[in-house]
Amino acid sequence: ELGVMEGRMKEMLQKLAALLREEGEGDPEGPAAAALAPVTPEAVKDMCDYLEINLYAEPHLINIAKKLLEEPLPAGWEEHTDEDGEAYYVETESGQATADHPLDEEYRGLVQSERARLAHMELSLFNDPWVKFIDSDGVPYFYNFRTDDISFERPMDAQMRAAAAIQARARGMADRARLEKEGFKVKRVEAPKVSAAKARLVAQLHQNQMDHELSKARAEALARQEAEDALQRQLEAE
Repeated sequence: ELGVMEGRMKEMLQKLAALLREEGEGDPEGPAAAALAPVTPEAVKDMCDYLEINLYAEPHLINIAKKLLEEPLPAGWEEHTDEDGEAYYVETESGQATADHPLDEEYRGLVQSERARLAHMELSLFNDPWVKFIDSDGVPYFYNFRTDDISFERPMDAQMRAAAAIQARARGMADRARLEKEGFKVKRVEAPKVSAAKARLVAQLHQNQMDHELSKARAEALARQEAEDALQRQLEAE
């Protein structure tokens, strides 16, 4: 039933997005323009790698990578594609071309400054890296970079979850006090310091981080090997 309701909700949102696009047809900055090339979670993952943002330990920096993908080129720059399909950028005044986005250095600096400002933050199970996206139909959705989950409703954030937990505990304490006052004997059970489920999740997060770092190191080693092979072939040809 939940799946059917979610499907109906998405269909309604698609129809609403279509109406909004029709109303904003003449506006190049409106919803229709934004829907032409929506930013995807996969693109954000690649950009996080490029900016050296750790998806598991630094979820609070993910939106910087997403913002760079959404950022238009500065005035005086044009984007082109070479014969291999790779993008490059040309400064129209000087004609100088570069493979680096003109805003790369600015955003690298932003990553460093935010990393320093939020250095006190540690890997936390309560810091869910939910990021909002809009699909090609103009429908908003939320993607969790830690679990790869997708939700079409705004997930509960850390503060809301903490407030709900405090309220539940307060209600439990009030109910226990009422029962004891009425003469019922309430057995008090000490909760374990770390639940088995939480311990498994922490272990999985650490394993994911190790897999991520291993994959990245392997890709870098492969790139170095290919560069060395190319150089060797060039020397042999000479």
